[in-house]
Amino acid sequence: MVTNTIRYGSAPTPEHSMAALVTAAGVNRESTTTSVTTLMITTPSFGALHLVNSSNLYGDWIVPPADYILPNTSVNVVATSDNENDFPIVLTYRSDDGGIFIFSASNSKSRADTSGTFAPDDHDVTVTMTSGYPSMNVTYVLR
Repeated sequence: MVTNTIRYGSAPTPEHSMAALVTAAGVNRESTTTSVTTLMITTPSFGALHLVNSSNLYGDWIVPPADYILPNTSVNVVATSDNENDFPIVLTYRSDDGGIFIFSASNSKSRADTSGTFAPDDHDVTVTMTSGYPSMNVTYVLR
C-alpha cells in the first residue's frame, strides 16, 4: 500500500540545495540545465532493507544508494543529470522478511512525480515531494 502526500513549497535543507550539489559535482555549465534529485528513505524498526537493484539511466550518482538500510535510520541518495527530458530513478530494496520495496522518482521539465513507488501490503510508505525540476526533493517514510 502506498500513501502519497505531496507538499509543495517546503524549503529543502541547506546541505541538499541544488547549488551546493551542482557545485560539488562539478557540473555547473551555462549551456545546459543540470537537474538534481535528492531522495531520503526513512525506515521503522521492522528490519533492514537490502539493495536489490538501482537505476539512474540518464544521470550520475553524487551519493549512491546504500547497499542496506538499517532499522530506525534515514539514508540519502543524490543524483544529477543534464538530460532535460527524462531523469528517472528507481531503487529496489528487499526486507529481511522478503518484502520488495520500490522507491521511484522522475524529474523532467514536463513533470516531477513518484509514481511507481511501492510497498508490500503489510507496510505503508508516505511520499512527500517538496519541489520539482530542476531540483527535486523526495522523502519516503516507511511504516
